[in-house]
Amino acid sequence: MARAKAGAVSAMDLHGFLTSLRTGLRTGAFIDSERALVMTGVFGAMSLAGVLLVILTSNGFTDWMGRPLGNDFIVFYAGGKTALADGAAAIYDVERLFAEHQAILDRPSPDWGPFLYPPLFIFVAASLAHLPYAAAWLASMIASGGLYALSTKALAGFRWSLVPILSFSAVFLNFMQGQTGFLVAGLFAGGLAALFSGRSILAGVCFGLIAIKPQFGLLIPLALAAGGYWRAFLAAGVAALSTILLPTIAFGPAIWTGFLDASSIARTFVLEQGGIGYFKIISAFSQARLLGASVEAAYAVQAVFSFSAAIFVFALWRSNASSALKGAGLLVGALLALPYAVEYDLLLLAPAVALLLREAVRDGFRDYEKTILVFVFLAPALSRTLAKACFTSAGWLAIILLAAVIFVRAAPYLGRQPVPAHGPA
Repeated sequence: MARAKAGAVSAMDLHGFLTSLRTGLRTGAFIDSERALVMTGVFGAMSLAGVLLVILTSNGFTDWMGRPLGNDFIVFYAGGKTALADGAAAIYDVERLFAEHQAILDRPSPDWGPFLYPPLFIFVAASLAHLPYAAAWLASMIASGGLYALSTKALAGFRWSLVPILSFSAVFLNFMQGQTGFLVAGLFAGGLAALFSGRSILAGVCFGLIAIKPQFGLLIPLALAAGGYWRAFLAAGVAALSTILLPTIAFGPAIWTGFLDASSIARTFVLEQGGIGYFKIISAFSQARLLGASVEAAYAVQAVFSFSAAIFVFALWRSNASSALKGAGLLVGALLALPYAVEYDLLLLAPAVALLLREAVRDGFRDYEKTILVFVFLAPALSRTLAKACFTSAGWLAIILLAAVIFVRAAPYLGRQPVPAHGPA
């Protein structure tokens, strides 16, 4: 009798716990603005301590494990050195770049990568190559990181927003890998902030410059045309064209042959063969490959997500939904549409979250939104580990969940009267 009563009590306790847990996840009562600020501040402080530890225990070039500071930045730096020594075209010569890579290192290493950036990046890479390695890495990260932080803050519009913006776990990943995520996210957020404040030409320039990583800007013309932002559309076209013309004039049209060859390597080795590991990639394509799908099947899955993202972005920007929802939808749609994006590219979710928070402050939080936003904040740090452990990318899940949040909020507006041809105010 006593055992039966104890068992019944335990079952009731478990039921009560599960009910409380479900309620907490639904309402997000475990988090408020003060706790969010503290949580993000602690996370940011830990990340900063990690960065400082790596720098202070380095020899100015490699960390205590012998890896170059900024890991991936060495490709950028070696490319700049190669261009200065042998001309711009040599930057896409894999054998020449590999030789420069090995010459820079303290000791030879088989780990290296080709220069996969468009020719416009050669100007920046060559300029940074004049500096010592650590100085070049830090200068690149601070400049592009500042653009990301200030542009995203302009979208957030609330006090202390720089704390979560700089503490977002993708910030640490981007900084430590020396990647271009700051630049893309900063241009995207800056373009949206300018567009929604009526500065169409500046917005178009920001959007057009995203052509330096062209895959991220595929949905931008669609959104601008759907919303009737024709001045921004034309300015973006001119800016994008300039990213092609300037290096063509400076280096000659043959420079594009090297870039196209490098792009082919990215498609075959990096994407289709998973050369860097599918656990690092955050796309429907990579998720399908993680689960064992063939390359053809993975492309089919990606096509469904890319097409769906394009339809949703077009419908959203044609609707009378708020600017915040439109901006968040475009940012998340840009990631959904890509077959290849890496965990540091999750920085694009930061301005999307900033816009959604503005919407939530005005209209209130919906069920599960707070919980999803907490998960999004942590997802970049969890992405690789979760993908290795259970073949599911936390980064990709974060994109899907945030897309669901935006869709639920935007659904009442979809299909309503289109915006005027000149675009909303």
